[in-house]
Amino acid sequence: WFGSRPKGVDGFFREGIYDISHKTDGHEYNQASSSIAGNFLSDPTTLPICSMCSEDNLLTNCKAIVALHPDEATGSIVETAVENEIPFVAVPCCVFSRLFPERIKPAVADGTGSPRKSNATVSTYYDLIDWLVAKHPAIRETR
Repeated sequence: WFGSRPKGVDGFFREGIYDISHKTDGHEYNQASSSIAGNFLSDPTTLPICSMCSEDNLLTNCKAIVALHPDEATGSIVETAVENEIPFVAVPCCVFSRLFPERIKPAVADGTGSPRKSNATVSTYYDLIDWLVAKHPAIRETR
């Protein structure tokens, strides 16, 4: 949001933010406050990072990870899902080859049955898909 959240926006659905500006119970509230596990945050635009070791156990208890247009987080999302054996679906978008020069195209069969190692950077959308699929043999793709 630019400056402040527009009036009437359902902040709880999108960001876990309760609009409590209308409360009249005698307490002073910010225009909006956030309740995470029953705690109000002083900055309603700040949400805790979801990680495997966070106190809310959100990621450790999830049944699946859905990543739609995850930008720079694509690789980390897939790696986290694979490492923790969490089912996932990812619809990657941008490649960000300049941001991630360490992403190297996976080895491909060279016709003799031996994989041929590549030194080329992941630079196209289909390179990114191949790189993600190569992270685990159980990963499947659909087009």
